Amino acid sequence: MTLGIYTQRHSLPSNKKRRTIMPPTRLKLETREIRSFLDLASKQVFSRRDLSIIFSQQKTNWRLAQDATSNEFVDFLLQHTKLKKAELKSKTYTSPVRYTWGDASPYLLALSLRKAGCFTHAMALVLQGLAEKNSKNMYVNFEQSPKPQSGHL
Repeated sequence: MTLGIYTQRHSLPSNKKRRTIMPPTRLKLETREIRSFLDLASKQVFSRRDLSIIFSQQKTNWRLAQDATSNEFVDFLLQHTKLKKAELKSKTYTSPVRYTWGDASPYLLALSLRKAGCFTHAMALVLQGLAEKNSKNMYVNFEQSPKPQSGHL
């Protein structure tokens, strides 16, 4: 390749710096705003989708970089705030991932598995101190749609 007076050879550095989702000068201020927002949130356990929605809705308010992604946002929160990743295990179902703002109780994690989830009657008795817990398992139910009746009572 011949280089002329208007052309230059550019090489990319091999140790390319990782880009940040906001300028370093804004980092401290915006981290404070993000923390305040999540401190005041109505819940303490989030799905990845919940965090993506928050990111989309607040990106402009927090003056995040225009090309920042929700994945970068979550990674940033995990590294620089009290957001924690909770990987739940199941032998029967897929193992969902949840994110907790600080330390969330296992009960909140269990309820986060289904929208409008609630504890079973037996679990409610344990939580109210009216029955003893006999296992490590927690049982969560959710409202189901009415099923067609096939017979009469």
